[in-house]
Amino acid sequence: MRFVLTVVALIFLCSEQKAGAQTLEHSVGGTVADSLMEAWVQMWETDDVEAVAALYADDVVIQTDTFATGLRGHAAVLEVTAQRMAEVGPLVIHPDHSFQRGDMAYQTGRFLINGETGAYTFIFQREDDRVWRLRYTYYLHDKLMGQTD
Repeated sequence: MRFVLTVVALIFLCSEQKAGAQTLEHSVGGTVADSLMEAWVQMWETDDVEAVAALYADDVVIQTDTFATGLRGHAAVLEVTAQRMAEVGPLVIHPDHSFQRGDMAYQTGRFLINGETGAYTFIFQREDDRVWRLRYTYYLHDKLMGQTD
């Protein structure tokens, strides 16, 4: 189910651009998603739970292979974020791809945290108040998939 949601979101974001629509931004290093991810990692590294929480949409969804069910909603994500910040060491991300189209943007890449590696996808949406917020996050740990670096 998580894989299907990720694929559907990526298909939506990568669908054909309509004539006259906003300019597409591709690659790593120039999209809104890149800037937001950089800010998110800096906030994570300084254990600024409130700043990280401000990036989440009210109905944010976090899917990971380490939880039996995903986290849904701002309050649930805030609680787990605070707990994880206290438990884990430095976070390193290696972006592979980012994309922006209109009010949607995403970044995919690899992460390293506490010696564990894996893949991530972060999807952002510009909301009605024109603020970009994190709408959906997916983490997949290599060790749980039988892969190692």
